[in-house]
Amino acid sequence: MKTLQALCLPPRISPFYFENGLTEGMRTQLMCTASQGDQPFNITWLMDGKPIQVRASDGTSTASVAVQATKSQPKAQAKVQPVEPIDVINVETNAGIQISDYTPFSSILTINSVNARHSGNYTCQISNVAGTAEHTTGLSVAVPPRWTVEPIDQDAVVGHGVSIACQAEGFPIPTVTWKQSIGETPGDYRELGYSGTEGAGVAGNGSLVIPRVSRDHAGSYLCQASNGIGPGLSKLIRLTVHAGPQVTVRTRQESVRRGDSVTLRCEAEGDAPLDLSWRVRDSRVDPNYDVRYSIEKSVVAGRVLSELRIMQVSHMDRGDYVCVAGNAYGHARATIHLLVQEPPNFPRNLHVAEQGSRSILLAWSSPQSDQDASHASSPITNYIVQYKEAQGEFPHDR
Repeated sequence: MKTLQALCLPPRISPFYFENGLTEGMRTQLMCTASQGDQPFNITWLMDGKPIQVRASDGTSTASVAVQATKSQPKAQAKVQPVEPIDVINVETNAGIQISDYTPFSSILTINSVNARHSGNYTCQISNVAGTAEHTTGLSVAVPPRWTVEPIDQDAVVGHGVSIACQAEGFPIPTVTWKQSIGETPGDYRELGYSGTEGAGVAGNGSLVIPRVSRDHAGSYLCQASNGIGPGLSKLIRLTVHAGPQVTVRTRQESVRRGDSVTLRCEAEGDAPLDLSWRVRDSRVDPNYDVRYSIEKSVVAGRVLSELRIMQVSHMDRGDYVCVAGNAYGHARATIHLLVQEPPNFPRNLHVAEQGSRSILLAWSSPQSDQDASHASSPITNYIVQYKEAQGEFPHDR
């Protein structure tokens, strides 16, 4: 064997390269040729360091194609033979690659329609008993952008966040940009930056993100994806902004004297239809249940006004009245505290606590100290003591 290796020349491969600027759908071909070395040769193709699996006519797979030929005899002993066509072995791989081996010292790798999965490093190895040679070249297939997540029209609610997906793949990796329509003229757009200007920004994955939606965000948006290959992609979508209810009241507290009438007011705005109702002590106020109640609704400048009128107010009407507004996008409420003012009850348990030669100390229990809940909204501010002398007229105030 050592004598045979000493007599044989190791293989030498002529350099080969893929052409530049290959785009998806084009065809390409490599020829690996042993420009030097003695036969027989074994030729193997690899992609990214792994043997290319080929599919034979019987459906079986193998990792390499061997090309062998008997070493030529010295010319003095050679016999003239008719020239015969060179055998060509065509083997198609699972990745759409064809390997054609031309006996005795060449192999051709053909890709009839390149795509992104063909990108990588291709190596041709040629070996004989004297050694092995290899040559590697890289293939980069330029692929125009195509949607992986195509943007669609979106709905959002004021005060909430929204994210609109827009993702594309290709090679080089596409750049995704968003633009917002700023006028009625077609093509009049403002580009949205990655810094979140104007309350909207573009995330790293290409999604348009608005953390807190306002009515100003409603309108048309254009998503574009480009990588310099082909015309790129663009999709115009519309963001529809809906408004949940917002409730306001003019005052948080109202006061009324017992027996009088009082009107509580609240205003609400939001997408129609908008429903307003009043609640007190966890129950809905129903004018049909208590005729002292009446509710009137009106629309003023796009806002719904609700007025709750209570006639002949008693101490039982005191408490928190809640105005509740609701539509398809949420609920909101505002509270008005009603104070009912009325004269206090008489002091209780009036008695002489101490008696001296020239003075007496009077004591009594106030209605509040006796837990008179009916007057909780009318705190006592002062007391008036009336008396009369034994022979005098009544009363005298202190």
